[in-house]
Amino acid sequence: MLCVLPAGCGLPGYRAGAPGGDDPGDCNGAAPDAAAAHALLRVGCEGELRPGRATWSVDGGVVTLDFATGAGRPGQADGPVGAELVRTWPPLDAAPWLGHRVVDIAVEGERVHVEFAGDSDEPERLFADLRLSGVRLPAIPGDARDAIDGGGAEVVTHHDASIEYARALGRAVQRIAWDRLYLAVFAGDTDAGRSRLLAGRVAGDWVGWGAPGARRAPALRWTSVRERCGGNRPGAGAPGDVRSNPPARPTVSYPAGDQAARQAAERLVSAGMRGGNEAGAMAELTGSAERLAVRAESAEPPVRAASDVAAVVVVHAGPGHPCTLHAEVLRAAAAWSNADGVPNAHILLLGEAATFLVGREVP
Repeated sequence: MLCVLPAGCGLPGYRAGAPGGDDPGDCNGAAPDAAAAHALLRVGCEGELRPGRATWSVDGGVVTLDFATGAGRPGQADGPVGAELVRTWPPLDAAPWLGHRVVDIAVEGERVHVEFAGDSDEPERLFADLRLSGVRLPAIPGDARDAIDGGGAEVVTHHDASIEYARALGRAVQRIAWDRLYLAVFAGDTDAGRSRLLAGRVAGDWVGWGAPGARRAPALRWTSVRERCGGNRPGAGAPGDVRSNPPARPTVSYPAGDQAARQAAERLVSAGMRGGNEAGAMAELTGSAERLAVRAESAEPPVRAASDVAAVVVVHAGPGHPCTLHAEVLRAAAAWSNADGVPNAHILLLGEAATFLVGREVP
């Protein structure tokens, strides 16, 4: 059973991302996400599903999205419907369909019928995923300050310094969504209590380094993933090449150009130098008591170097189905560990980061 810490397994209920419905703000009283108005379905503060641009019904394994009754509600934005919407959806073997089995998609006017395999659990929740909204708000990779200086167009970014730069210029900045989940993946294993302590301390440090409002501690709450999503916790503690022959200078890799990921990797390195339970947990998880270094990895999917004993990886988060997230986490961990199926890895959930919309320069 996959247990992502520090959120833990077996906790009651499931919550992810920003809420929806007709609430004027999110669960903390802040402004709603900029993309929430485009969502097909939305997730409330208690994890309940609510209408968005569409209403829904479920008959057996068939989810019907009805835009005739969902359109025109206060606070809802325009967006593609029917066949036009379906043409924007990604292939069924890509995210966010991972973790689900879709049998058929049919369009009937302003209704879309999606048939899932009989073992799908609450399949309607998948349509809270903003990637199925038909509205794309692609982010500029890396530093977006040059684009912000251009002033003539809206800019979408998750780059900390760019967010603060835009605010300093007095530009309108609005959160689009909490949509980037940062994970630490290790080849080894350690005691659950030490994992929880390590993840909590690293996440706390990392959030403190972030731009205000751009990062937060994990907001996910999972029930038993094994029962709900058919996943198994990655095997742990089996010695591998890295554990038996640690390199002279072991490394923690992170996606090149992602400053937040680099800082998370640096927090992990620092944890290994603090001594006590944190350093002990890092030694067990990495198979090495040597001082670690960070390493930028530019390949996509990431390639594990011979020196890598851990990696910071990023997957899509936000409202949606927990089995989608489960599948994407496993895929990311498997890509780093170069293993087919369920990887032999220990995974810590470090936190979430938001994507922001910077408005045009006002003359």
